[in-house]
Amino acid sequence: MSGVMKVGIRLELPAEEEEYRSISVDDYSGGGIVILHAFSRGRIIYAVETDQRKFSLARSIVNEVLRLYSMLEGVKEELPQTQGKREPS
Repeated sequence: MSGVMKVGIRLELPAEEEEYRSISVDDYSGGGIVILHAFSRGRIIYAVETDQRKFSLARSIVNEVLRLYSMLEGVKEELPQTQGKREPS
């Protein structure tokens, strides 16, 4: 097999649109990594695409998205809720 193999990682996480807007990662397009993201039907969708030579960096990006998501989930659990909405400060 000749050439470089392409790889992709896709994440789908349940979330609210506000959480989607809170999670952003740097643009790596100049580094040979494409990051596509969207919010649809209560889910954050991230797709990271690159070639096998950059897989380690792509994996690091996915781990960062997961870390940010976990952090947001932890904060959300600690916030007081009033009828599903945060209390005004």
